[in-house]
Amino acid sequence: MEGLAVVLAATAVLTPLRASYASNELWVIGLSGALCATLISAALTRASVWVLIPALFMGWLLLAGPFALRSPGFALGVPNGETLADVMTGTFTGWNDLLTTWPWVDVEGPPAMVPFVISYATAAIAASLAFRGRSPGLFALPILLGAAAALSVSQLGNLSDWVPLALTLALLGWVMLRGLVHSDRETLLSGAKSGLITKGVVLLVVLGVASGIAFVITSPDRKDPGLSLRGQVGTLPDTSDFDNPLSRFRTFTKQRLGDKDNVYDKLLFVVEGAPVESRVRLVALDAYDGRSWFAANDTTPGTTSDRFLRMDTTMARKASGEEIAATVKVQRPYKGDWLPTVGAIRSLAFVYTDEDNRRNRLLYNQATNSTVVPIGIGSGNDFDFEGTVPDDKLRRGMKPYPQAMTSIDKGLAEAHFFVRSLGGKGTPMQKVFTIAEYLRTQGHYSSGSEEWESQYLAGQDVKRLFGSFMGAPYVVGDDEQYAAAMALMANAAGVPARVVVGAVLPKNRQIKGKDIQAWVELRIADGSWRVLPREAFTGTKPPPRAYVPNLNIMPPKPKKQDQPQNQPHVKKQQQKKKQQNEEAVKRGWIKAAVPILLLLLLLLTVPLLKRLRRRRRRRTGAPGDRIAGAWAELLDSARDMGTQAPLGAARPSQAKQLVHAPAGASLSHSADEASFAEREPTEGQATAYWDRIDVEIAALKKAGSTQRRLLAPFNPVTFFVNRSLR
Repeated sequence: MEGLAVVLAATAVLTPLRASYASNELWVIGLSGALCATLISAALTRASVWVLIPALFMGWLLLAGPFALRSPGFALGVPNGETLADVMTGTFTGWNDLLTTWPWVDVEGPPAMVPFVISYATAAIAASLAFRGRSPGLFALPILLGAAAALSVSQLGNLSDWVPLALTLALLGWVMLRGLVHSDRETLLSGAKSGLITKGVVLLVVLGVASGIAFVITSPDRKDPGLSLRGQVGTLPDTSDFDNPLSRFRTFTKQRLGDKDNVYDKLLFVVEGAPVESRVRLVALDAYDGRSWFAANDTTPGTTSDRFLRMDTTMARKASGEEIAATVKVQRPYKGDWLPTVGAIRSLAFVYTDEDNRRNRLLYNQATNSTVVPIGIGSGNDFDFEGTVPDDKLRRGMKPYPQAMTSIDKGLAEAHFFVRSLGGKGTPMQKVFTIAEYLRTQGHYSSGSEEWESQYLAGQDVKRLFGSFMGAPYVVGDDEQYAAAMALMANAAGVPARVVVGAVLPKNRQIKGKDIQAWVELRIADGSWRVLPREAFTGTKPPPRAYVPNLNIMPPKPKKQDQPQNQPHVKKQQQKKKQQNEEAVKRGWIKAAVPILLLLLLLLTVPLLKRLRRRRRRRTGAPGDRIAGAWAELLDSARDMGTQAPLGAARPSQAKQLVHAPAGASLSHSADEASFAEREPTEGQATAYWDRIDVEIAALKKAGSTQRRLLAPFNPVTFFVNRSLR
């Protein structure tokens, strides 16, 4: 029964991980690991620890491959060298893969090693302690530690948060109940069972109250979607290495002949299954550093989903809108890191086998709905995806999200100058529409395709946007300048904005380079992003053919009081965002550590209570009572060291069981004389008796194993033994 309890408990500790993994194979892997470790521990119960530890290590190395990684290996499941290497690397890398992958995580590869390692290690330690020792609850310690490990890498803020706490309380109750009845039933006196029943009822009431408190403390706020340690712990990708289609926008526009990278008139990809005129997104650029817009991590206030994390086959996310299932056929001319998708996707799979393993390198940002493979995609990397097309229509009367973007380092001061000059009066959203209308009606479009257009440079740095674009006599540029400047001015006006590069899906579903465009998305009060279409702010008039002087005029630096009232200093916002992330991590680790803290509190409480009990027995009451207390202390010490003296029996009978206490018989007679003598013993006799008891307790401990000596102070069983039976 102890083995079965260990297997079930070591599997149950994986409960918090169910919110992260995609299938119930999690339980199969966990149960396999727990069962294997328990069987090895049971088979080697009488073997030396120096034999047990290597055997458990070899068990992990040989069994993790077929059970966790489902590696065929050699015949009969014998792992080969590649499998052994996968087991060793997966044991260490699986944790980082889990923490940097959106749920749900596929139960395969390195992440599959996490449940196996937790259940195997938990069962190995717990079973070894249960089979080799007589303590009724020592095996609970590794089970609690296993639960804490599972919780620390789980999705926090959902019902599974309190499962480890419930497990803690259940184990604590089980240990206490075992302590109540872990005695020689044949020596129980009449009436002892009623005492056990009373204590059991009290124990159940206490545990019930404690469980209620734990549930209230750990139940999440219904408004809180939950904290995830994903992206907080683990390695986030360096987004500076990603391709930036806005910075190379002229590869999509008409250029002079001879530019081999230009794809203006070439077919890039075909999108089937998505609604016509839906927006096919390549990437949302949500950070600006004074030189360019780019995709980054931790950019959107009020969410923890603004990070590029791994994406497995399916993501657990809810989004309102039209459900779609689409296929993208990538053509040879398309070369880039970004996967063209529509809306908020929840699953993606490549159609053909990929030798470069793009499937495991896929990254997704839920806040921007951007999908990237850092090694790039090309012809032959067709893929299917499912998702939701949200409502992205923008109206002038909508209110902006109250918090500004935290990822814009430069350009806001210059942008605010033009907001004040062109935005007029009204709400922030009205100012955005006013500026957009000005650009549309007054602007000219040029991508420098002709030789005389070379004066209209590419680029989106501050000098280009607000000097030779907005600050020039004529506003001339292409999508790169229009979208970059419009997004900066929207942020300066008080409406969070970002730039998106993509295309509007035509009826023939074929997207060529000339279909690629840049638009701006604005965040409204409900947290959703709405589209300010390219046509709303991009000028279409042909550019002036004559040379336009003074193209580098920069607006004067606005005074401090001219800064927008609802635009806090960017550095302060970044500092605040960083502090919020750090606080979120701290909260997560605190919640994950609660079971451990409860256990440590229990462990520290037991030695303290024992010390106080010993002090009371030695110093409180009449000399006769103190002598009886000394004998009780000897019996309790014997129980802590694994010697079960019969409860309720006469002291001489109990003394016979104290095989490691040579003077046990003499001490029992002395205690009987003190109890039944006509005269009360003296103070000196009580002190001398305690000195003799101290010697016998030291002999008991010396004769016991090192393990028993170390664990004896933490054994709570003696607190649940009926005093009348000692």
